[in-house]
Amino acid sequence: MLLLNATGALGQEKYKSYCNSRHDYCIVYPGSLVLQTNSGSGDGDSFVSKDGQATLTVWGASNAVRADLETNYASAMNGKRITYKVLRKNWYVISGYTKRNAIFYQKTVLSNGVFKTCFLEYPRTQREVYDKTCKVIGASLTP
Repeated sequence: MLLLNATGALGQEKYKSYCNSRHDYCIVYPGSLVLQTNSGSGDGDSFVSKDGQATLTVWGASNAVRADLETNYASAMNGKRITYKVLRKNWYVISGYTKRNAIFYQKTVLSNGVFKTCFLEYPRTQREVYDKTCKVIGASLTP
């Protein structure tokens, strides 16, 4: 795991970089989120807002069973109310509401036999703050 400060900012929000060397991916995330867990396996990490209401989880998972992206995409939608979805050759995005009625955004990329995922969840009351953040985080996770 590698954490770096990003020089760019969207509005007033400053972003940091998180890189995972085990699964070879990086994302940018809001500097206001704090590292909550460091997975012992090295697959990924979780970040939480200072008020504890928003969480960002990032992880990589080896595609040992050789599942295709479409199967992973369909599985990711289970138990959620989807309001936005897009499936491309080597990545997908889904967004909507969880069972707890929180907003979520997920982007998954399949690259070199690894599913690389970022999952952001936040309350509806913080939509204005995090809807913009989703675009920045998602754009940073690339194949």
